[in-house]
Amino acid sequence: MSTPTPDPDLRSLVDLLHSRRTKRARRGGQPSLSREEIVRTAMRLADAEGLEATSMRRIAVELGAGTMTLYGYVADREALHAAMLDEALAEVELPEGHSASWRADLEVAARQLRGVCRRHPWVAQLLGTTPVFYAPRWLRTVEFSLAALEPFGMDVRRAAAIGRLVNNYVVGTTLRETSEIRPPGEDADPAVRQAAVTAYLRQVVASGRYPVFSRLASAMLDGRDLHPDENFEIGLSCLLDGVEAQLGAEGSD
Repeated sequence: MSTPTPDPDLRSLVDLLHSRRTKRARRGGQPSLSREEIVRTAMRLADAEGLEATSMRRIAVELGAGTMTLYGYVADREALHAAMLDEALAEVELPEGHSASWRADLEVAARQLRGVCRRHPWVAQLLGTTPVFYAPRWLRTVEFSLAALEPFGMDVRRAAAIGRLVNNYVVGTTLRETSEIRPPGEDADPAVRQAAVTAYLRQVVASGRYPVFSRLASAMLDGRDLHPDENFEIGLSCLLDGVEAQLGAEGSD
């Protein structure tokens, strides 16, 4: 397994869009900071408190610098989030080469992305709203997935659609897991929230109006619900079964 390193000849789209603005900001003098230091500080804040904590003012306070100093390195918050996403996606570890199984290769890519999203929950949020070209190091995973399907005769455009589908599945399941653990904006103590969820499920079961769901609710109350990892693997398996069917259909044409 290896992780991607920055390509010195490849700049993100967001940096190209904002390059003039950043150059103007640097004319006032060169502060004793680095772009990496700013991005790492923003990632640490986002890991602990969410993306809402990554304002330029808050990061400047953490670094003991003036807010305007940061604009000499990142043009705005959008550029900062793109840099954070690129840095986090560098944690994806992929094999140097492909296996003989496209399915195994896509599973590796999906699980690696899920690992990053679980370590940094904000990554799933950004992947749902950020163009892929904003994070150059993500292109290695895109290339890996496309190349995994190419030998099996799939058109690159359809392969790209499948890659997006797998990525969307990973992002969606991660967002769901995160919201179930701690709903957005909720500050309740975990024990208090769990007690409320238990009371809610018990009243649903007692109502008798939802017999099938009540069986699931009873399993949840008894601690017999599937682990998030099991849920993820079931969904991924079903999704890739569909991809396999597509490959089979194309091969029979």
